[in-house]
Amino acid sequence: VLGIAEPFWKDAAFQILEKVGFADFKHQCKFHTNTNGICLTDKMISKFFDLVEHSDVSWSIDAATRITHKKIRRLDTFDLVVDNLKNWVKMKRANSNHLVSIYNNINMLNVHEMSQMVQLAYEVGVDQLIMLPTHDQAGIVQLGDLILCEKNIKLFKEESEKAKDLADELGVALRYPTRFDVLPPSPQQLVQLQV
Repeated sequence: VLGIAEPFWKDAAFQILEKVGFADFKHQCKFHTNTNGICLTDKMISKFFDLVEHSDVSWSIDAATRITHKKIRRLDTFDLVVDNLKNWVKMKRANSNHLVSIYNNINMLNVHEMSQMVQLAYEVGVDQLIMLPTHDQAGIVQLGDLILCEKNIKLFKEESEKAKDLADELGVALRYPTRFDVLPPSPQQLVQLQV
């Protein structure tokens, strides 16, 4: 379930599952989505696990501290989200058919917290932690030096290496789908690649 801002807001995910007749195929289908975790109360989590047998849910937190989370998300919800995630992990433990990840976009607002993000993933007990540099969508979104660029590539590389070392030490499954030591292609380079 993708393409809506928050799939669990106002039961949107459950409405979609009902519209597509998910209950009839729940033994054969895996539910996959990305959430900010705000709406996932104990009641909502119980409802989800009652309806869905197989899932892969990524929690987009983008921080390891309340201050940074508020800078990025503009809402003071870090403690709520982490508590909801802890409850999700605790409730899903009874069923190994449910995977849970933390999915963090890394930029200059949170790059200094990469190792703390690993520590949080370890403490909560998620199945994996995924981190990748925030991107400007091929120049569509102007984020300037906030994202991985020539000025900060050394910092991104160092912090990603420290986080990876800690993940290896703690046994946290950390994935980097995109490298932190290679600059993303510029819009001009992308155009040249398409030609």
